[in-house]
Amino acid sequence: MKEQLKNIRLVVSDIDGTLLTSDNALHHRSQESIQALQRNNRCDFTLCTGRSFRLTKPLMDFLGVQFPFIFSGGAIYDPANNEVSTDHFIEAETINAVRNFAQERGLGLIAHTSQCMLCMLNDADWHRVTEIEWIQGKSTDHAIRVDTIQAVNKKPIIRFDIFSEDQPLSAAFLQVCHTFPQLHAVQMSRSIELTPVGVNKGSALNQLAEMLNISLANIMAIGDSLNDLTLLQAAGVGVAMATAPDALKEIADIIVPPSDEGGFADAIELVSFFSESNLYKK
Repeated sequence: MKEQLKNIRLVVSDIDGTLLTSDNALHHRSQESIQALQRNNRCDFTLCTGRSFRLTKPLMDFLGVQFPFIFSGGAIYDPANNEVSTDHFIEAETINAVRNFAQERGLGLIAHTSQCMLCMLNDADWHRVTEIEWIQGKSTDHAIRVDTIQAVNKKPIIRFDIFSEDQPLSAAFLQVCHTFPQLHAVQMSRSIELTPVGVNKGSALNQLAEMLNISLANIMAIGDSLNDLTLLQAAGVGVAMATAPDALKEIADIIVPPSDEGGFADAIELVSFFSESNLYKK
């Protein structure tokens, strides 16, 4: 493992529960550890998140990182040319079918485009979504409320979230997997994330590695949730937070303490400690 850590050229991190603590804040060691990682051209850093573009870019700007990042679980934004790279969109027929599925069960639906989230939600869930901050105390205009997702079909949809803060989603998840084999589904605590089959954090990391001409073996990925499973599987070194589900910890190479206890910084400091100087810098 020490030899693998010596050759890490890029660290890719999830946000919620990984980079940020349970109260959506930065641990006091986190930003300093990122800066130390990049010092003397040792290693680059970026994010790979299920968050939408508008909930991710402000955090990248805050960290002072000008590097391509992955958002909405499969799209890549490159600040060098201000472009989003993804050619995997959910087809109109599937959009309508997912919308009907959610409506019939009284569940909310969020559609991710390359710029924002389109939300078909009840009043309570809409209020909760609009309260989401990109970091503790900082909000942004990230969501648009719509009456029907069909009304915005002209904007390509990257991902769906079947959403409910109050209703259990386990039964709906099993039904989704059976009903929509053309979609990749991941059950989260209050949503079911849906992307086209073959589109996930792992496939996006593959694409990012090709863009940057970096071997996957030279990438460390850090995550804490089931939607990070493909991310850690794709990376040369996979790091799971201690709060991660067992399925993620089982495939991880390293397990670090919870984000609230500085686990993210612990992972970053391993790379800083073992990395050789003069490694790749874009």
